[in-house]
Amino acid sequence: MSFGAISIGTILAAGLMILGVWFMKQSHDMIAEETGVGMFHTVALLYFVGAILMIVMIGMLLILIAAILEIVAFFSLPDEVPGRGEASLAI
Repeated sequence: MSFGAISIGTILAAGLMILGVWFMKQSHDMIAEETGVGMFHTVALLYFVGAILMIVMIGMLLILIAAILEIVAFFSLPDEVPGRGEASLAI
């Protein structure tokens, strides 16, 4: 296996990881807006920055911290989400 193939695979894997974490960031931001738990914004940012810095091997620590904070954020969720009026069900 040549060095070129390995480097192309590494770049492709890093790009796909950043893309996946971007979508995860969007979902965590939506959870934060809907529930009012702002820690989800922090978790989303840490995951995204960690994915970018994974290229220089610092990002693994940020992703580990984000995972721990994600657990804390899920335990901080309210029992009932404050409603914005009557929600309509789409069928």
